[in-house]
Amino acid sequence: MSNTPDTPTYPLLLSLVQTAHAALDQLLQLLLQEQNLLTHNQIDQLAALSLQKHQAASVAETAGERLQTALQSIGVDNDIDVAAWFTRYAPESLEAWQQLRETARQAALYNRSNGQLIETRRQLLDQFVTQLASARGDSLSYSKAGQLRGGSGGSLSRDKI
Repeated sequence: MSNTPDTPTYPLLLSLVQTAHAALDQLLQLLLQEQNLLTHNQIDQLAALSLQKHQAASVAETAGERLQTALQSIGVDNDIDVAAWFTRYAPESLEAWQQLRETARQAALYNRSNGQLIETRRQLLDQFVTQLASARGDSLSYSKAGQLRGGSGGSLSRDKI
């Protein structure tokens, strides 16, 4: 396969890179909002944001797949340094490509960080519920429905603590 696209491919390629960047930037903005909600203990707003984040991730994934398909169709596969390819064959798209890569890096960083915040919060809540049950003299178990309950038969809920 050739690594030199036909001239009409350049505008399409630039458009695909810009579309993927815009979609990923939208996801990044939602990840920043999620981190703000997590760090300011506004947990009740996370459910709605989670749906938006899922939709934005789907749009970004689709845009990325379209870009990858276009690159592969002109001979740019995973073994090629894409930035070097853009520099040589499509320099008008290089800056957009670099912005896309930076936004992808930031989105991955915030996604990982938010996941760690959520996991830490879950662990702290589990510890709190265990300590609460211990103070009451209860042992904790889970019902068949997955509800946390104390040894005296009463159920405990994180939502009510």
